[in-house]
Amino acid sequence: MRFDDGRKPARLTDAGGLRLVELARGVIEEALGVAAPPSPSPLDDQLRRPGDLFVTLRRLGRLRGCIGTVGRERMLIESVAECALGAAFRDPRFDPLREPDLAGLEVQVSVLSLFRTIRGPDEIEIGTHGLYVEQGEAHGLLLPQVALEFDRDAAGFLRMVCRKAELPEDAWQSGARVSVFTTRKFPGSGAA
Repeated sequence: MRFDDGRKPARLTDAGGLRLVELARGVIEEALGVAAPPSPSPLDDQLRRPGDLFVTLRRLGRLRGCIGTVGRERMLIESVAECALGAAFRDPRFDPLREPDLAGLEVQVSVLSLFRTIRGPDEIEIGTHGLYVEQGEAHGLLLPQVALEFDRDAAGFLRMVCRKAELPEDAWQSGARVSVFTTRKFPGSGAA
């Protein structure tokens, strides 16, 4: 993960974000054999910078896959392809996507901000901040919308991210490093 060091990261335009969604959908359709690889675009140059992101797939309003990268220092254009294929075919919670699943499939790309270390729940804005916790080899991440989807307050959100990392619920009080981040979400169309 990339921590906030006071420098401003390169700004991703709305068009660049929508290009990430287009690329994510394109690599999934290519993998299913229903489309050619996405064609290059002038916007791709904007995506050749390091960044962390998640690709979330929903079908008919229900979660269908979600995979992301954190701290790998890969270019956005590379990460989006890897994460899209992971969300479609390797999320262990779901069967691999099939061609009929493309109908009604929504593709969303969440680009993560830099991380900022916090000390406790009073520094968390529910619905705005995602959480990342790490202690030793254990780590876990929850996107900002998870707190809203599960109706968690800041302390509950902290306990939840610790459980996801397979740490004790109170690990944030006993040596685990907790960071907040924000996301820019770029939704795609539900049309196949």
